Amino acid sequence: MHTLRWLLLLPAIICAWSLVLVLGVGACAFVNAQLCPPQELVSGLCGNATIRTVLAWLQHVAAAASALAVLATAVAIAPARKQATLWTTLVAGLGIATALAFVTEQWLLSAAAALGGIAGAALIAGRLRRRADANTPHGP
Repeated sequence: MHTLRWLLLLPAIICAWSLVLVLGVGACAFVNAQLCPPQELVSGLCGNATIRTVLAWLQHVAAAASALAVLATAVAIAPARKQATLWTTLVAGLGIATALAFVTEQWLLSAAAALGGIAGAALIAGRLRRRADANTPHGP
């Protein structure tokens, strides 16, 4: 079971990232279709400045949430060495986000993913430390 969990780590991370991606795209599609005034909808894209701002914020929140989901999934699936798994996953994720930013030139989305990952890693690391402290016997 120990080996199986390590083998499932990468597929589980990809599934978590994909799920958040689909939810983010779905949220953007919903906002675009339901909130955009019909006269400002051109070729399926909303021309309304307010809605476009909301869509941009949704994209950035989804990027940050995807980083958090990837980290939480990695730590949940890892059978051991959860702190090392957390930091290794964060570094790999930052590298992937930076590479995607170079390719797509979406630097703000990359920054949102990086901030989501760093904040998520800090929260998860704190939780892991508290859990370790609670399981450590303190004195006689």
